[in-house]
Amino acid sequence: MQALAERFDAKVYGRKWEDFGLTPARENVYPEQYRIICNSARVVIGNDLRQDVDLYFSNRTWISLGCGAFLATRYVPNLEELLPHGERCVHFRDPQEAVAVVEEWLARPDDRERVAAAGHAFAHEEYSYARMCERMLTHPLLST
Repeated sequence: MQALAERFDAKVYGRKWEDFGLTPARENVYPEQYRIICNSARVVIGNDLRQDVDLYFSNRTWISLGCGAFLATRYVPNLEELLPHGERCVHFRDPQEAVAVVEEWLARPDDRERVAAAGHAFAHEEYSYARMCERMLTHPLLST
C-alpha cells in the first residue's frame, strides 16, 4: 500500500495502518460506509494475508464487487478461474505491478466501469448469501 499511497491519492481504512506509515481515513468501517467507499473510489485494492494458497481471498472480495467496486486485487493461484483479469476485476502480483495496474486502469474509465459492472453482476448472481446457502444446502455431500 505504501507504493500506491506514494503514487496516488490513496485512502486506507481499518486499524494498524500506522504500523506501515499510513494514516487511516477511518479505523472502523461498517457495511453502509463500506458501500459508500466502494462506490466513491475509482479503484479498491484487495491485498489479503496469503498469496500462496489456491483461490484464497477474504469475503471482502465478494463484498467489494457486490458493492460495485472496481477491484484491483493481489493475485493468488488460479484466481483467473473465478475472476479473469480484466473481466470482473484486475490482478497484480507485487507492489510495483499494483502501481502499474492502477495507473493503467485509471486512464481507462469506460473499461473500468465495464469491469466493475461485470464484477458486480457476477458477485450478485453467483456469490450472494442466498446463492451460497443454496449451494451449501444442495451440495452432494449433504444428500447422504
